[in-house]
Amino acid sequence: MNTKVQVRPGMLVPSGVSHRFAANLFLRVLERLEHGKVFWADASGSRAFGHDGGLVAQVEIRDPSFYRRVLVGGPLEAARMYIEGGWDCSDLTALFRIVLHNESVRAGLGAKTPWLVRAARKLQHLLRSNTKSGSRANIGAHYDLGNDLFRLFLDSTLSYSSAFFEHPNQSLEHASLAKLDRLCRKLELNAQDHLVEIGTGWGGLAIHAAENYGCRVTTTTISKEQYDLAVARIAERGLSDRVTVLLKDYRDLEGQFSKLVSVEMIEAVGDKFLPGYFAKCSDLLVPGGKAAIQAITIPERRIEAARANIEFSQVYIFPGSEIPTISQLVDVPARHSRLDVLGIEDLTPHYAETLRLWAVNFERNLSLVRAIGYSEAFTRMWRYYLHYCEAAFRERHNGVVQVVYTKRWERA
Repeated sequence: MNTKVQVRPGMLVPSGVSHRFAANLFLRVLERLEHGKVFWADASGSRAFGHDGGLVAQVEIRDPSFYRRVLVGGPLEAARMYIEGGWDCSDLTALFRIVLHNESVRAGLGAKTPWLVRAARKLQHLLRSNTKSGSRANIGAHYDLGNDLFRLFLDSTLSYSSAFFEHPNQSLEHASLAKLDRLCRKLELNAQDHLVEIGTGWGGLAIHAAENYGCRVTTTTISKEQYDLAVARIAERGLSDRVTVLLKDYRDLEGQFSKLVSVEMIEAVGDKFLPGYFAKCSDLLVPGGKAAIQAITIPERRIEAARANIEFSQVYIFPGSEIPTISQLVDVPARHSRLDVLGIEDLTPHYAETLRLWAVNFERNLSLVRAIGYSEAFTRMWRYYLHYCEAAFRERHNGVVQVVYTKRWERA
């Protein structure tokens, strides 16, 4: 179990630039705030930016080097300094949403990050390419953090993906079950089906499908921690005769199946490997078979900027990840496989609520997180991650969809 966070030193800035000069530059950018209100406090005093009537956040700067480091390092350096304890906030989700509402502020801060810094980060990301060996390393960096950590903020199904809330007061567990059942019903699962799943997680969908629809399931993961727990959970439910768990890269799967499912695994594939991913999904299905893929998405308007820059989650949470656009989910299989889209459903608001509840669970169990050995830096990183993602989905900076495909009988 890896409980440590590698927090690298802050970006070098000219020693002649004073903290106060850097602070003045930074705060002048904050004066552009038009939507929301931020109460800002540092060693020199307090001030307010923005306007009443919207989102509100309070920020306290604890490390005077914050301004110099963030001016040069941009949002990634702000994240690093939060992890280090250099600043704090009363409501991280609100702060991130305010930032997303104010393009001029984002542009003003991002423009000050030197191209060499951005290029170095991009190179680091490219070196994490999702080859077979690269995928094992990237997946292990996140999912092998320790099953006990995930148990402390997920529900009993251990679903680590967007739930589906059928009504406002539905519990996270019931919403996760609703999501699993929604996918099964879209696939029209029945007892005669053999379902293949790319990305086991901790076995929640495989268990649900086998128990409630009577089908056989073959599911694969490349996370050893997930594999071990999924096998144990399936055995506990008496489903080992119907569910087979493999510790294998999806590219090495063989055979043909009547149905296929993959839940929020495609983000770990990467643009370069999407054609091969969809070709493999197509090859695994019999003609007329159906596939359901739940995928986090990025809006078309953001794709160029996203590929040119590296975001917090790609550095600290999901190394090697690249979120696809909806057009990629349609066009790539159309060009490289025999999969045709039958339907797309947007679940984006459901993910924002899912993340909010994960954050609530995480804070509720924070003492247990620390008790099993996770550092203060790690807990701050995880808190930042959960709120960062909630804000992204609330503001549709990212989306999530379920896409259903069918395999054509002949290549058209």
